[in-house]
Amino acid sequence: MVGACLSVGSAATANTAPLVQNLVIAGSGTPSPGNIGVLWQGGYNINADDVFSVNHDTCLKWLAIRAYGISFHGKAVDAGACQRHYVLVDGRPELTLENSRYGLNNAGDYAATDYISLTNTACTGAGCGPNTIDLTDDQFNSGTLADGPACFMSWAGFIHFPAVSEYKLSNVHMENLATGGAAFCSDRTVRYIHRLQIANSEFSQDNAGVHLFALNSNTALTQTTITGSVFLFNDLTLSPNPARGQGYLYDQFIGNMFPPASFTTNKPGTDELTLVGNHYAGSLTLAGDWLVLTAIGETANGAFTNSTTGGVTIIGNSTTPLPAGAAAKYVCVTSGGLIIQSATPC
Repeated sequence: MVGACLSVGSAATANTAPLVQNLVIAGSGTPSPGNIGVLWQGGYNINADDVFSVNHDTCLKWLAIRAYGISFHGKAVDAGACQRHYVLVDGRPELTLENSRYGLNNAGDYAATDYISLTNTACTGAGCGPNTIDLTDDQFNSGTLADGPACFMSWAGFIHFPAVSEYKLSNVHMENLATGGAAFCSDRTVRYIHRLQIANSEFSQDNAGVHLFALNSNTALTQTTITGSVFLFNDLTLSPNPARGQGYLYDQFIGNMFPPASFTTNKPGTDELTLVGNHYAGSLTLAGDWLVLTAIGETANGAFTNSTTGGVTIIGNSTTPLPAGAAAKYVCVTSGGLIIQSATPC
């Protein structure tokens, strides 16, 4: 079947749509391209709970056309065996999903494109989204599938990008992306990802070569805050170079466990980034001419490479402990401000 198995609301009205509750929408056979399990369109302040969409090309979709459709609150709105997208938000502002699960944990999931797809193909009003995404206590897990989704959250294909946005993830657990995949992805239509806020969450990985970020070079990170979270990936590499504006703006990474990381600015004397109390399972590289770069109490299991200039503050960071059997007799401060243990005089 092509189209939506269940369509809720109308694309041409902002009237409140009915509550969807205690419902299973299951497809049969291999889903046809374009097939949708549940489509919410139009409507204002819609609610749903205990909904399960399984075995569709796109399992759950929220759509806004022109300026119709705003606000959705879902609890236990689950999806599994989604061939392309588990969640697709197309132009719709204000989406809240809590206590939900995406993925069947080895029981028939496909190698999907993404868990969450954010786009805008039809909304042209000033308030078009997706501009407020709130995920709380959600699980994304297709088990040990050889190739899970290629991306956890993807921004792509925008005809109109929201001027102001926020993407909040709290107590989220994700497992398994495709080999070579990434948690956060974008294409060139995405000028910036604004106010991505991640707290108390864990992203783990069974396959090789998975990245924390795979952003188009034109995509800036602005007012991003990541705190108290764990990312068990291959690398964290950020080197934004947007055609206009800053690449980093007031970004803060505090108290996280990261993979080996590299932060580079391509906008001399304009970018701003704060790193405090993070641990890196490998090397840490800082490069470029910053307006403000602060790195305090960073620890890394590998080398620390610092070639930064500008307004840079680096205090109290430490590298890999000494090899077994080597006595630490000295504490040294490198020319880059890195505090290291040493068996020999500084």
